[in-house]
Amino acid sequence: MNEIENLKVNLIPIENKFYGKEIVVTGLLTGQDIISGLKNKKLGDYVIIPSVTLRSFETVFLDDYTVRDIEESLNVSILISEMGANNFINSCLGFDLF
Repeated sequence: MNEIENLKVNLIPIENKFYGKEIVVTGLLTGQDIISGLKNKKLGDYVIIPSVTLRSFETVFLDDYTVRDIEESLNVSILISEMGANNFINSCLGFDLF
């Protein structure tokens, strides 16, 4: 991604407070943990979230928070990315799945 002009990607780890910090499975992150982990951070134009954090075929997290709830709480657009490097790169380039 260093080859793409004007693209800057920041990876921000999110602690799982909902189930406990020893839980490191991406699919068990909740909306409130994502909000908590990103609050007061410089987020840029949008935030990319892996699709495995959402219920199948929905935009709802395990704690019933929605993608829209996160967008409103953090005042940033959310893009959802399927797992895998190619999908992540497409999301970085602004291609959203939902």
